[in-house]
Amino acid sequence: MKAKGDWVQIEAVMLTPEQRPGSLPASTRACSYIMRCNGYLMADAAEGQDCQIRTLAGRHVKGRLLAAEPAYGHSYGRVIKELLDVRGELQCLMRRDASHV
Repeated sequence: MKAKGDWVQIEAVMLTPEQRPGSLPASTRACSYIMRCNGYLMADAAEGQDCQIRTLAGRHVKGRLLAAEPAYGHSYGRVIKELLDVRGELQCLMRRDASHV
């Protein structure tokens, strides 16, 4: 059982195979279109149970509870130090421009 306020991942079927457009390849059309979303659990729930979450953007989304504290399995490669430096410089410039409005 996961507790209210836990960071979790849910999934929900957005389109069944019958609802998907005929213009898709048959192999793609044969599968449901599934959404996965992370957020804070709104009430206690067990894995596999329907639940509701609040995302970081404040949206309330319903779905089936997949996992607590989900890991991110993607990668954009190694960190590029110059891009980290540019981020700080850009934020500083944007703050300075916003003060002239």
